[in-house]
Amino acid sequence: MMQHLLSAIVFLPLLGGLFILLLPSSLGGTRKDEQRLHRFIAILTSTITFFLSCLLVANFNSSSSGIQFLEQYEWISSLKISYILGVDGISVALIPLTALLFLLCILSSEKIAQGVRGYFSLFLLLETATLGTFAAQDLFLFFSFWEASLLPIYFMIGVWGNKNREYAATKFFLYQLAGSAFLLLGMIAIYYVAEPHSFSLIELAGGK
Repeated sequence: MMQHLLSAIVFLPLLGGLFILLLPSSLGGTRKDEQRLHRFIAILTSTITFFLSCLLVANFNSSSSGIQFLEQYEWISSLKISYILGVDGISVALIPLTALLFLLCILSSEKIAQGVRGYFSLFLLLETATLGTFAAQDLFLFFSFWEASLLPIYFMIGVWGNKNREYAATKFFLYQLAGSAFLLLGMIAIYYVAEPHSFSLIELAGGK
């Protein structure tokens, strides 16, 4: 289990969100019962994610300075892009804190009455994207998680935000898009300047 613990932590919220999204609405009961079910699944998913992140901390070797819980698989070999997850002394603390924050946000979302299915699905997608940015050890994978956070935040602001939410969502999208463009250019520059050419943070750090 420890071998794929990070992947389980990162992608469990995504699976929960997809389950909520694909759950048939013809299960019987009232609309409120259906909303309670969606909220319960979101709470359960986020709770399990938090406890798995606590397991990550409990098994982390604080005396080691290297990347731990490393998972590495070839992804796009022609560009030397790999699926690499791992944690160091900083990210191992940020992951459980992030999981706890998302759990508390879900618990405090009782007043959401419009589009509950979509809200919790997007919220769990956002949790996966956020956790992925902390665990990614490949620049392209990090960028993928970073961009994956754009869609849920945009719709959550635009649909469930307060006054001027459409303006705020559009402004967020444009700023995020501009920032992402500079981030991508920086990644490409690092790839071509570094020896060997790679997006792997481990290789860029000299294999430490």
